[in-house]
Amino acid sequence: MSKTIKPSEVHKDGSYNIPHLVTEANERLTQIGKYGSTAKLVIKKGVLQIQYSHPTLLGTNGKAKRMSVTNNWGGANQAINTRHLVEAETVATKITQALTSGTYTDEWKDELIGRKPKERQQSSTAATTEQKLTFHDVWEVINRDWKGQGKKLKNPNAVYYQSFSRFENWQNNNDEFNIKNLGEWLNISKLAGIMKSRHLSVIKRNLALLEIPTQVINWLEKESKLIDYKKRENHLPDDKEIELTWLELHEKKIINARREFDASKSIKTLRLYGILAIYGLRVHEAWRILNWDNPIEIKNGEFIVVNDDGEDDPTETIKHQGNDRLIPAINDPNNTEKILVIGDGKTGKRLALPFMPKDKNWFETFDLVNQPFSEVLPDYKNPLAKDKYGQSTTRTFSNWLGVQNISFTAHKLRHACNIRMHQAGLNHLAIANSLGHTVAMNQTTYLRYQGQESKLEGLQSALNDLRGKQNEIDTLKTENERLKTENEQLKLQLQRHELEENYQRGKM
Repeated sequence: MSKTIKPSEVHKDGSYNIPHLVTEANERLTQIGKYGSTAKLVIKKGVLQIQYSHPTLLGTNGKAKRMSVTNNWGGANQAINTRHLVEAETVATKITQALTSGTYTDEWKDELIGRKPKERQQSSTAATTEQKLTFHDVWEVINRDWKGQGKKLKNPNAVYYQSFSRFENWQNNNDEFNIKNLGEWLNISKLAGIMKSRHLSVIKRNLALLEIPTQVINWLEKESKLIDYKKRENHLPDDKEIELTWLELHEKKIINARREFDASKSIKTLRLYGILAIYGLRVHEAWRILNWDNPIEIKNGEFIVVNDDGEDDPTETIKHQGNDRLIPAINDPNNTEKILVIGDGKTGKRLALPFMPKDKNWFETFDLVNQPFSEVLPDYKNPLAKDKYGQSTTRTFSNWLGVQNISFTAHKLRHACNIRMHQAGLNHLAIANSLGHTVAMNQTTYLRYQGQESKLEGLQSALNDLRGKQNEIDTLKTENERLKTENEQLKLQLQRHELEENYQRGKM
């Protein structure tokens, strides 16, 4: 059995100690009761008790008799843990409600805590039976952990989704908390990768508050080590990979589709892929395009939105200064600039520039030429709405890419566009404005990946230098061999000349 928390301990992992939780529980009890009719929790000699004033009996001092209820919530052989606290607060809540409504009786109280009426006169300690740890018990602890942490977070909805959301169905689950049932929960919840890691970390973080068998703890550690972290989160595709990926998906999902209906759905998804690759948009921004079919006017003084990736609200707005400007429709045959107007819906619009590899026309490659706006985006229901966790439903596209086993994420198309613009020498401010974030954010993203490119270029340069030196050495070796041969030839000529001279002298 794992060590349970002592009332005096404060955990280094950030969870609350028992006295603090008792104080919070009493605050909740005060809210549902009234003066003189509220039960409260106290820790007395290492035992958790419920104390309240009896509604009809008087004590020796002439005031309402003070009552206390215990139910093996801690003691000499067992330290108080959060499970005890949850049980005690539940009982105290019901007693408070009965006191407030005037329905309290001692018989009702005995039945509530599992003590038979005749036993009440024989023993001051309620009879209890050993209970197994259930998923509901663990949920109570984890839920308190979340309430303590959620108040400190800047974006609690996102953290809740990533680390706590899959625990929701534990609230009404009274199955035993064991390895078999945990394994079934993991399969049903379909947790994987970083989300699985974060959920398991929450369980492990609260182990000190729970009486969990050692084999369950070992199982949690083993599952954590088996998590497969996909590398696609960090892989940045180059232009060739972006194009080849689209062509491969087109062959798989369109040309070789089993049903025409499936092909019609997939082609819209692939056209969205193309738009993201060309303009470097965030996925949800594709549904805010204003000028695909019709021109749109940018007026003098109108706000242009600039915000940082990952933030919900704009951090900068820039006023368009100058004459009103009509931005032509993307489908206008005379439009050669293909500038997109993105509507923010709050403070203004944004202009996004297309940028493709040299001598490439990705509008043709990605089947975007003369396609009406209704045919270039998937038919997602309420694509700009957010769920209760603050997640956009356009995550459907990102998940679709993952299902196809693509080696990069949807957001990496945006980073790739950023790199493409920088490598072409575009002005940093123009790039930042086009992508809709600050220059600082743009530089941070670019430099992170540009650093990797520089390392590769450095290695390639060193390799080329090495090859050049090797070629030089080979040339010198060849020249040396030639000189050796020439030297041998000269020696032979000299010997022949000497022999001829000696012959002439002898003849004379």
